[in-house]
Amino acid sequence: FLPDAVASVLAQTFADWELLLCDDGSTDGSSALARGYARAHPGRIRYFEHPGHENRGMSAKRNLGLAHTRGSFVAFLDADDVWMPEKLERQVALLNEHHEAEIVYGPSLMWHGWTGDAEEAAKDYQRNLGFRPGRLLSGGRVLSRILSGRAESPATCSVLVRRDAVTAAGGFENAFRGMFEDQVFFAKLLLGANVYLMGECHDRYRQHEG
Repeated sequence: FLPDAVASVLAQTFADWELLLCDDGSTDGSSALARGYARAHPGRIRYFEHPGHENRGMSAKRNLGLAHTRGSFVAFLDADDVWMPEKLERQVALLNEHHEAEIVYGPSLMWHGWTGDAEEAAKDYQRNLGFRPGRLLSGGRVLSRILSGRAESPATCSVLVRRDAVTAAGGFENAFRGMFEDQVFFAKLLLGANVYLMGECHDRYRQHEG
């Protein structure tokens, strides 16, 4: 899936981006692919791994990338997900317009139909924001609704965050090596951040057994 993810970044209508490919000890050939992208796009796509090509878990992998970011905004994209072409353009514009917002996200598509099978495509749906979109909300209010089950936590591939807010929240918790590392991070972030909820879906969160 990695080529699809990288292609979706290369296709962005917003041109001023850098892509950090962070390798958490891959053993399936992804490392060679990632290094190839970095060689093909020097300075724009960069490759990072832990010392000794270690596997340290999802939180440590995300923190590895955060430690090397140079931009004012941070977005996340796992190797099996994709962005729509206008994702960065729309979200950067919203954060530039709404200076009081630290994070923007929309309703991710839970993407079963990537297989091309009509029955799988019928399972596609957009995540529940829990609020009417097109508005600024306190992160605490959003978190409360997520914890009560009346809204879904944002997908990592959906968000754009100010880097200063990520730093203030302390990044990801390395103790969470696998599942829920994103929800721990978003809980920390939302406790001190304002959120702009957008109505458009600009990402596809691929659903598969792996």
